[in-house]
Amino acid sequence: MMNLFHRLLNLRNQVDYPLRQFFQFRRRIVPLKHKRVLCDYSHLSDLERNKALQIEDRLATKYHLEDFKRDSKPGNYYENIFYLHMLEETFTRLDMILPQKILSADIGTSHWFYIQALQAFYTWFMTEQPRQVHLEGYEVDAYRIYADFHSRFDHALSHIGSLPNIQFIPSRFKEHGGVYDVITLFFPFVFNKDSIEWGLPQRLHQPEELLRSAWNSLKPGGVLMIVNQGEDEHHAQLSMLEKESIPVKIFFRMDPLLFQYDLCRFIMAATK
Repeated sequence: MMNLFHRLLNLRNQVDYPLRQFFQFRRRIVPLKHKRVLCDYSHLSDLERNKALQIEDRLATKYHLEDFKRDSKPGNYYENIFYLHMLEETFTRLDMILPQKILSADIGTSHWFYIQALQAFYTWFMTEQPRQVHLEGYEVDAYRIYADFHSRFDHALSHIGSLPNIQFIPSRFKEHGGVYDVITLFFPFVFNKDSIEWGLPQRLHQPEELLRSAWNSLKPGGVLMIVNQGEDEHHAQLSMLEKESIPVKIFFRMDPLLFQYDLCRFIMAATK
């Protein structure tokens, strides 16, 4: 049951959301700041700082992100490094060998600030020769307007930049019959209140249906990777996967060494 506050929010969302879809506001590519990114992990102990710097340097080198580090907006590079670390840790634990041609879907991209990490990971994980990678990103609320009067769509295209074979799709994810090698969901809305607080009408909160659609869209041997924030969301997500008979192969709490959040990040992955 929703409390009064969330009922009122839902009423507003029932008006605002269709209007955004109707007008589909877009301006242009957002000019990203180009500034040399430096981080000394000064909030960590000496031992942790050395470890963080070593991991960050290894990831940037291994996945060829040196230019991105040089040119990216402050903060965005280091969050991409954290996402890259999550991906590497997950697929290493799965002991997965990715195919040389990959089709992947990322569901709920927001403004896709982490697209550099996704593209670099699929291209270079456990290989010396770059893979052929095709990425699709699905965002149900792509026309939300940010404080800078650019839409989420504008920001996503800015982060994609010149990366090849990447498609940002401003719509809900719908089932595709067994076509994807990997599907990722970073922080899907598990609880209805979170979905409403982020501007979506209640009717769009269908997490079980989303899981079924994602699972049925994987090839045999494909991977479904989900990242949640906080223990409550993590346990609720696990219960949901169990209810849908999706066999979780691994789940773990991600080491927050490389990036600090208010809530811990929990990862789970299922292989078909």
